[in-house]
Amino acid sequence: MFNNAKTSTLTALPSVIASILLIIIGISSYRSFTDLGETSHRLVNNTQLAETFTNIRAEFFEIRLATLVHNEKGITEHQQKVGQLVAKLSEFDTNFMGQNARNIQTLQPQIEQYVRLYRQEVTLAERTATEAELTEERRELGPKVSDQINQLVSLITIRNHELGTQAGSKIAIAESLLLGLILFAIIASLLSALFMSKRLVRIVNDIKLVMERLANGDLTHKTNIKGDNELCSLATDLDRVIDNLRHIISDITQASDHMSDQIGQLNVQSNTNSGALQTHAVETDQVVTAMTEMSATAHNVAGDAASAAQFTQQANEQAD
Repeated sequence: MFNNAKTSTLTALPSVIASILLIIIGISSYRSFTDLGETSHRLVNNTQLAETFTNIRAEFFEIRLATLVHNEKGITEHQQKVGQLVAKLSEFDTNFMGQNARNIQTLQPQIEQYVRLYRQEVTLAERTATEAELTEERRELGPKVSDQINQLVSLITIRNHELGTQAGSKIAIAESLLLGLILFAIIASLLSALFMSKRLVRIVNDIKLVMERLANGDLTHKTNIKGDNELCSLATDLDRVIDNLRHIISDITQASDHMSDQIGQLNVQSNTNSGALQTHAVETDQVVTAMTEMSATAHNVAGDAASAAQFTQQANEQAD
């Protein structure tokens, strides 16, 4: 697998792994900060919601005080403020309250009912020329409304506490996760760098060893490294060079052996020719000897013939 990867890819792999892990760390950090941002937004929403309920409770308390002193103007002013505050509640997210969120819709009608009961008491007192008396219904309605508001504020406080706890847990988890990812990125980068460098150095050492043996004339070893990257291609080319040198040396050895055989045959032929020449020389010497002897014989014959001719001439002269 690694031998089929480009050398540039192998050397860049540790950086690629580190970059991928950094991206993962960034994404995890972004998600953590996004969750914390949402939690912070809920806390702000709930805090403002609790503040609004607190203001409604304060305005209702002012209405109750105004009814005690029969301050109609104050009652009207505070009743209008309550209406504005209740209308502002629609801007907040109250889904976390569940069924208790329905109590919000009953606040303003109950406060208006409380003011209406007070005015009925005042009207009745004016008709009867007596002091206005607090009815049982209004006496029970006042604490009831205040208790509902206090309950809603307590619910928001509990929710904020839960959100704070969740935020703390998320922060702790995010810190642990980020620390773990950072350590993992460092370890993975180091291990991948060591593995890749060891892999590449091993290939280079194998090539170097074969080249040293080749420089010393040893053609018995090859790298036998297979792959598609640059170093593997270099090793394959070196093996091909060794194979070619083996073939060349084998051809040279065969040619040398053939030449040795030819030279041996030439030596045999030369020796044969030398023997024939020696035999011919002997025969020639014999022929020369025979011719010399024949020449001597002929000379003797010629001398004898001359002597005979001279003897014959002398005989003829004597005969005359």
